[in-house]
Amino acid sequence: KKFCAHVAWIPNGIVSSGLTSSLENPLILHSGRFSEGQKRQHLLIEAFHLLQPDFPDWKVEFWGEGDLERDSYTQSCWTLVQKYHLEQNIRFCGSTREMAAQMQRASIFAFPSATEGMSQAMLEAMDIGLPVVGYRSCDSVRSVIQDGVNGLLCEDGVQPLAEALRRLMADPDLRKQLGRRAQEVRQQYTAEHSWAQWENLLQDIVQKRGEFAE
Repeated sequence: KKFCAHVAWIPNGIVSSGLTSSLENPLILHSGRFSEGQKRQHLLIEAFHLLQPDFPDWKVEFWGEGDLERDSYTQSCWTLVQKYHLEQNIRFCGSTREMAAQMQRASIFAFPSATEGMSQAMLEAMDIGLPVVGYRSCDSVRSVIQDGVNGLLCEDGVQPLAEALRRLMADPDLRKQLGRRAQEVRQQYTAEHSWAQWENLLQDIVQKRGEFAE
């Protein structure tokens, strides 16, 4: 078996929208295609169901690909919404080219993914100042979110997700505190920073190939 002697990790870069949320609108947003095994939107629906009686003014919006007529998982998620009579609180919004403007309307970004690469949606939400709630078991989420610093991490399951969301829904000061720190991704994950890392890596490879050729 052959193994890599050197592995480079270069995160995705984002182009900042320059927008900032006021974090005052009672709206939780999720962005991503509907996916039962990866994105797990049903967990957010289940968690919100537990919270809605205490937070009747709050809404949830799901943005991303999901065909209610053809996709069985999207259909099952909407059936769950209907089961809990949350049709007035939860919207399936489809795709948009103006995601930053939609995120600016929100106060929390919920991200119950089981696995991710480096999520562009999560970084874009943080760029706008949204505190993110995600699962500690998701490596890429845990690599960016510092629990209690720029977002909240919780254990897997509906109840832990609901408890983390409750903390932010009930505490606007905490949302703003974490949201301010979340915006530091503007410096840490810029497109220019990623391109510079790629350039350095490629130059290093070329240099090492030249040394081996000699």
